[in-house]
Amino acid sequence: MRHSHARRVRQKVAENADFVRVVGMVHQQTSLGVFLELARQRLVFIPLNCMSSPWEKFQAGEPATILVLRNFAEEERLVAHST
Repeated sequence: MRHSHARRVRQKVAENADFVRVVGMVHQQTSLGVFLELARQRLVFIPLNCMSSPWEKFQAGEPATILVLRNFAEEERLVAHST
């Protein structure tokens, strides 16, 4: 079951390989994704399946630029909606 989920995630990423940069301070990295602190102390969770490089390692307290699927970034209001 995990393999089919992983396959669907890879397919979703491949179909929508439109990424945007999200910049912030790493709060915590888990096996499921990254908690990133944005401007004005807004804490967001970015799931691995929405990142271009889910295998990348981040250090808490360090600045980071993460490429995130555009549709996820728009839904979470991390960037302005494209027209």
